[in-house]
Amino acid sequence: MTSPRAAKATAIAVYTGLRIGLFVLVWLTIELLTPISGVWALVAALLISGALSVVLLDRQRSRMAVIADGFFRGINERIEASARAEDLDEPSDETDVEPAPSEPSAPEPTAPEPAAPESEGSGEGQQQTQRESIDQQ
Repeated sequence: MTSPRAAKATAIAVYTGLRIGLFVLVWLTIELLTPISGVWALVAALLISGALSVVLLDRQRSRMAVIADGFFRGINERIEASARAEDLDEPSDETDVEPAPSEPSAPEPTAPEPAAPESEGSGEGQQQTQRESIDQQ
């Protein structure tokens, strides 16, 4: 009797081997019996073997789907269990937790700034003031 893990590995290996074997068989047939060769033969073999595998490897693909479903279902169950564990770890007593402010607090009022001279923004006023102070000396 084989283990479930070995049966899964065998199903994966069988399907993969059959896909590769079908591709090689189609590629060799195209190379030997048609004037198509090189990259175009590979492309044609890929397309034809893919279409044939839909029909010929249906049973093996179904087995692979069951294996993949079980694998991803197990991952999802672990994620959900982890999320439930995190939910249980959070404090359930709401009095220990400060409520978040519902509105941002308004900025505190500040003293108004003194009015700036009109020409301060461009720097021209500062240069003019410096010239005036030099002229006065």
